[in-house]
Amino acid sequence: MRAGNALLNGPALCERLGICEGQHLAELGAGRLGHVAMSAAHVVGDTGHVFAVDLIPHAVTALKKRILHSNHRNMSAVWGDYQTYQGIDLPGGILDHIVLVNELWKTDAPEKMAQEWRRLLKPGGVVTLVDWHPNSIHPVAPLAEYRRELLPMMRLFARGGAQVQDLKWQDPFWAMQLAFKD
Repeated sequence: MRAGNALLNGPALCERLGICEGQHLAELGAGRLGHVAMSAAHVVGDTGHVFAVDLIPHAVTALKKRILHSNHRNMSAVWGDYQTYQGIDLPGGILDHIVLVNELWKTDAPEKMAQEWRRLLKPGGVVTLVDWHPNSIHPVAPLAEYRRELLPMMRLFARGGAQVQDLKWQDPFWAMQLAFKD
C-alpha cells in the first residue's frame, strides 16, 4: 500500500467533508501528490477551482507535472508559506474550504497559520484539520512528541475566534472543522 493511500482516502474525505461542485478549495501542505487536491478537482468541476499549496519548491514542481498529466484545468499548484500571514500569493476571501492533512505537527505556531486561513476564506468558509492521534502507530507517522492533541488545538483555535467542531474520527487520526465569525 502506498503511503498516501494508507494515510487518507482522498475521494472518501471529499465526500465526508461535503466538498461539492463549484467550490474553491485549497489543500495546504499538498506535498508532491496532492491526494486531497486531486480528488477535490474531480468534485468541484469546471465551475470550481482547487489550489494545491506547498512550502517545498520541488513538491510544487512535482504537483505541476501531476496536474498537467491529469488534465485538470480547474487546479493550480502554488508555492506558499501557509505558516505565515500573507505567505500564499492568493487574493483574500476566495476559498470556500481549506484542508490540512497531517500538517499541524510541523509548526510551532498554529495560531499564526490560522491568520492566513482567515485571510483566504470567504465568509462562511471552513477549515478542516486532520492529524495524527498522539498514540496511533503507523510507519509514516511523525514521532509522538511532535504530534498535536485534539482538545488543546480546539481550545487554541476557539480563543482565536473560531467556531470549532470535533468531527469525531477514530484512530489513527483526529479531525476538526473551524469556521471563523467574520
